Amino acid sequence: MFKAYVEQFLAPTLKRDDIVFMDNASFHKGEGIEEAVAARGATLFYIPAYSPDFNPIEQFFAKLKSILRKIAANEYEALGDTTTLADPVNGTVAITENGGIFNAVLRPSKDWELNGSVGIFYDDNAFTPVSPRQSQQYRIHTIYRPRRGVTITGAFNDRERHNNTNNNQAVVAAGDDLYEGQIAHSDHSRVISLGTMLAPNEHYSFDFNYAYSDVYTATNICYTSGAASNLPGAATLTASGAPNVCPGVYARGSTTTLVDWFAKDFMDAPTNYVSAALTLIPVDKIHSTIGYRISSVNGSRFFNDARDVNGSLVSTYQSPYLNFAWTMRPGWSWKAEYNFYGYGEGGASGAQYCSYATSMTATVVPCSSITAYPTGMTESSSGLTAPRNFHANNVLLGVHWEF
Repeated sequence: MFKAYVEQFLAPTLKRDDIVFMDNASFHKGEGIEEAVAARGATLFYIPAYSPDFNPIEQFFAKLKSILRKIAANEYEALGDTTTLADPVNGTVAITENGGIFNAVLRPSKDWELNGSVGIFYDDNAFTPVSPRQSQQYRIHTIYRPRRGVTITGAFNDRERHNNTNNNQAVVAAGDDLYEGQIAHSDHSRVISLGTMLAPNEHYSFDFNYAYSDVYTATNICYTSGAASNLPGAATLTASGAPNVCPGVYARGSTTTLVDWFAKDFMDAPTNYVSAALTLIPVDKIHSTIGYRISSVNGSRFFNDARDVNGSLVSTYQSPYLNFAWTMRPGWSWKAEYNFYGYGEGGASGAQYCSYATSMTATVVPCSSITAYPTGMTESSSGLTAPRNFHANNVLLGVHWEF
């Protein structure tokens, strides 16, 4: 059903270079989903496996669960009137922000314009541990027209955000949650772009664009790996090589059975994008364009599932194209187009370490050494998480006739 929705409703609304974000639900990764998005010239990105900062409802549930633990409500009738509780975690957080923005506009010459801004902000508190308390924004844009028909543009945009503290001190003091260390959240979005347009006359023009972007986010987490005696789960090691298990996080009803591993959850997606196009109009009746587009991602992330892989985080999408139009006479024209769509993902990827248990004495081994059960590092080339590759050749021939 979701595939039908993407093909029949979502895909027709997409334009070239659009970006579609989806979470990691299994049906979002079904056969044909990414292909349907890519066929429209758009790009599909999967958010990190655990992304509460991108899902505000999780932030609300975290507050709600803290209140329920405090009043020890196990049944609906036990809730009573919770609106009057003198609870430090009531959904209201006082935040004081100090910040400043500096803008500058320069015009070194009549052909060159330059503008930029710097913004720096600091908050003394945050609504959730992954909400930024320190943020900086840097922006520069320039345009240069050295002569008629020549335009050169450039831009730089950098947003840095951090929260290096743990914001649940009141909850820990009340005994509603354990202190598991600093969240140490950080994220950034950096974009650099350059563009050139050469159009010396009405008969031909050349357009070239390059952009580099890097989207990164990282947060310390405690996670459940799903490890069992007959199924490996993703594991991590401390600097000394010991199992990196979250202390004091026990299974429900137990004071000895540990259930969570500790890790720095991160996602990094450095992307290079290049496009070039040459337009030729030798006479008024003939218009033609030849061009090429490529987008290459060489990213990585933390895997809290032993069977997960990088997928589109390491991939290349390219699309050369050609179109030609000939107006034979007023109201009668012929048109031909060719588009190639190619998509390919990188090789084997996945969690580095695996374990069949969660404890301070668990045996941790490289996931690549496990052969009894599939992991991201050992999945065969025909497996469910194997790198995907596809291409398509589209040819269009048409005639336009007015009468």
